[in-house]
Amino acid sequence: MKDDGLHGSERVPLVRPRVPASDELTSLLDSIWRSGRLTNDGPMLRRFEAALQKELGWDNVVATANGTMALQLACRALRLDGEVITSAFTFPATIQALRWNGLVPVLADVEPRWLTLDPASVAALITPRTCAIVAVHAFGHPADVTGLQTLASRHGLALVYDAAPAVGVRVDGVPVTAFGDASAVSFHATKVMHTVEGGAVCTPHDDAAEAVRRLRNFGLGEWGGAEEYGTNAKMNELQAAVGLSLLRTLDAEVAGRAQAAAVYRELLSNLPTIRFLWPSDAVSGNYAYAVARLRAGAAPLADKVHAVLGRHGIDSRRYFSHRYRGRGTLCPHPTPVADAAAEDVLCLPLWGDIPRRTLMRVAGLVAEAVS
Repeated sequence: MKDDGLHGSERVPLVRPRVPASDELTSLLDSIWRSGRLTNDGPMLRRFEAALQKELGWDNVVATANGTMALQLACRALRLDGEVITSAFTFPATIQALRWNGLVPVLADVEPRWLTLDPASVAALITPRTCAIVAVHAFGHPADVTGLQTLASRHGLALVYDAAPAVGVRVDGVPVTAFGDASAVSFHATKVMHTVEGGAVCTPHDDAAEAVRRLRNFGLGEWGGAEEYGTNAKMNELQAAVGLSLLRTLDAEVAGRAQAAAVYRELLSNLPTIRFLWPSDAVSGNYAYAVARLRAGAAPLADKVHAVLGRHGIDSRRYFSHRYRGRGTLCPHPTPVADAAAEDVLCLPLWGDIPRRTLMRVAGLVAEAVS
């Protein structure tokens, strides 16, 4: 955590994206200029995808224009058709990616500790129309990969993970993206590791990876014609250069965020109205978000704290309040845990070199607001 110039009453962003060192990025850009290739599966993209293989846990890694398209293309490549059980507590992109594929999202509840898909809720929703489970690693916290895989295998369902914020997360030392039939990650600038805009699909299935490669390029095959559902979801060479540079600093960014999270824990965890979502002992987290649940008995306090911080020029986010709830979904059973989370979750400012005094300023206002 270093001095970044945020003083007194200056606005505090929710996140300040890490940027590549200028000399390293210039060197990578010079390589692009020399190649004369700016996009269309160029050499820098190939280097970036190769570098991602170790981090994401599969040899098959296909970069895309953004994380939403990664999820769309993963579902299309797996030829999903029918109902898909997914989380009632997620960003709209999860639902939108399914709807774009003509799939019917069926909302299941989440478990209360990390707000990830509850296997028991999923099990109760499986019908002959179910073709897949799309689980969300909420805020980078891993879903129950073992329980969900057991369900998927038992019923012959595809298992896809919306792993948008989960790059760098490991479960018992294994990348969280190395589970299921496919994972879709996001490299948006707000993420722990980014390409400004971008995403990727990683999968153990060679045929699915090849399908994503075709689909991201208008469905064009090397010898055949265009597929009906192809699109333009390519990542360009400049984005790949940013990603290649920042991938090398991922560990440093995560370490800085972990230190900042420890300050929030030190200053706020003794308050009975606040509960933070921190990684379990089996998980090496990436601290993508500082997620607080704010509640005094039955009364949620997230809106109140969000308003107080806003008045003092501090950005926070009410992920995933009811305004994020996707339309065009089925919700056959009540989802009380997800509904409660939508009322009381607030994400506080967090990035790798956020100054300690900024954390103290934020924490002081939060403590005052809930007291």
